[in-house]
Amino acid sequence: MRPVLIGSLLAGLLALAAAPAGADPHPRPPSPPAVTTAPEPARPEIVPMSASETAGMLRRLRIYMLRAPNASTAFGSLGAGPQIWFVLPSCRPPQPDDPRDYCPIERLEVTAIHGAVIPGRMVTVMDGEVPRRVQAFATAAGTDLLRVRLVSPDGLTRFEAVLPVSELGDLSAPEGRATPTGFSIDFRQYPAR
Repeated sequence: MRPVLIGSLLAGLLALAAAPAGADPHPRPPSPPAVTTAPEPARPEIVPMSASETAGMLRRLRIYMLRAPNASTAFGSLGAGPQIWFVLPSCRPPQPDDPRDYCPIERLEVTAIHGAVIPGRMVTVMDGEVPRRVQAFATAAGTDLLRVRLVSPDGLTRFEAVLPVSELGDLSAPEGRATPTGFSIDFRQYPAR
């Protein structure tokens, strides 16, 4: 046992002798490498749909997006900017034996990505016995992108799209005729169901 003890002592003395003077007898572990932070993720790019493609998708929901006559005041005095009208299906009382959605769209929101939107009021128009809803919006000068969002009665987004204002001229004009008080839409061209 004595040779093992002497060998251990000798190895310990050699290790201490090899350390430089003033060195810490209990060396610290090396510090971890410097952490580099990742660059911030890129902001999501907004890819607009064409106005005609947006109108086609809305038409499948029985919502019609139309280019209003210039400076029209049929659904509110909204200014001189380009106007778009939306013809929406109306809500009806729920029927227990009818599986269709009684109110597919509660409200329509149009907001500007860059610029401003002037919202008109929601107008209910009688089309014979059937009430129809029409909502108008105008865009302020300098507005380049619009976001259209349809919200259901339970608050869920049913449709959302971004479209360039420069393409609003590609939308179809409303079917109907000008009247002394505004514009009379021919709702036969825009079936609700």
